[in-house]
Amino acid sequence: MRQMIRPLKMTKASVAIGPGTQVFPWIDIRDLCRAMLLFIENEALQGVFNLVAPQQVTQYDFARALGKAYGAWMTLIAPQAVFRLIYGEASSFLTSGQRVRPTRLLEAGFDFSVASLNDLFQGLDNSTIDELDLQRYMGRWYEIARFDHRFERGLMGVTATYSLRSDGSIRVENKGYKPHTPYDICKTAVGHAKIPDPAQPGKLKVSFFLNFYSDYYIMELDRENYAYVLVGSSSDKYLWILSRTPQLPEEVKTKLVAIADRRGYDTTRLQWIQ
Repeated sequence: MRQMIRPLKMTKASVAIGPGTQVFPWIDIRDLCRAMLLFIENEALQGVFNLVAPQQVTQYDFARALGKAYGAWMTLIAPQAVFRLIYGEASSFLTSGQRVRPTRLLEAGFDFSVASLNDLFQGLDNSTIDELDLQRYMGRWYEIARFDHRFERGLMGVTATYSLRSDGSIRVENKGYKPHTPYDICKTAVGHAKIPDPAQPGKLKVSFFLNFYSDYYIMELDRENYAYVLVGSSSDKYLWILSRTPQLPEEVKTKLVAIADRRGYDTTRLQWIQ
């Protein structure tokens, strides 16, 4: 999937292999893992099982749905000859298609969590919390995990400290250390944040330079103790797990990763900070 998404994002074009009418079997990775677990736990399930989603679609259907989900401007048909030239005989699966159904899997009682393309490409869920006690949210947060991005690349021991200013905005101070010999290098960035719409308190804007703002979406928050938070943005490029303490219990980490995964984030991209 990533090999299909990367060029799509670069070219804003989704591509199907000609003629586009061939059947394209697919399955969500979460359903694939659940199906494998079903086989492991039930030794009586023997023989051949087709691990594909119940909805049959064509190459063009899949490419169009993928393009719609990731903002493609068009869906193109690429000649089969191009793929045969690049992949040789290995391209036959894509160029000819394969009409298979998960009949035995369904008969075994398996319930697909992602049964259609609508379910698969329902989009990123970056919805935010609807209540926020801003005063309680202030103070120091420790970065537990993040998606890699250039302005924090290589930094360890990262903290974010928030404090209310007299004008109602929020002072933001991010600090981290880059390992270096003989001494670590401390990097600090100071900016400000605001809540543009009081009706959406979880959607903040943060700026570290003039009036150039970035999104800061509070998606999940420990509402009882304000002890941990999952922060994202309007895209899938950024994700953070923050904690009031330098360490976070493993069960909380697992919980937040599962939440991010359900929301459509690629949690394999998370970097765990030392």
